[in-house]
Amino acid sequence: MGAPRAQALGHVPIIAEDLGVITPDVVALREAIGAPGMVVLQFAWGSDAGNVHLPHNHYENSVCYPGARAQARGLTPPLPQDLFQKSSMLLAV
Repeated sequence: MGAPRAQALGHVPIIAEDLGVITPDVVALREAIGAPGMVVLQFAWGSDAGNVHLPHNHYENSVCYPGARAQARGLTPPLPQDLFQKSSMLLAV
């Protein structure tokens, strides 16, 4: 944030909703402004080991959400049983 804007507004906390296809320039912008990104556990299961949403791949300066808004509103189906079991083992719950 530019100095005049920062002086006028003070500290304005933002979390970048960086979901979907994230290109290097998007990451660079998020890092340049110091905004944390987000990871969503709901999106971790059923993908490869490099999935950024898997807990062991979470990056520094990120916020972790258990699920997305659509899931909380009942708009997406719950995890299939096999993925639920994998997530429970990984999270030790």
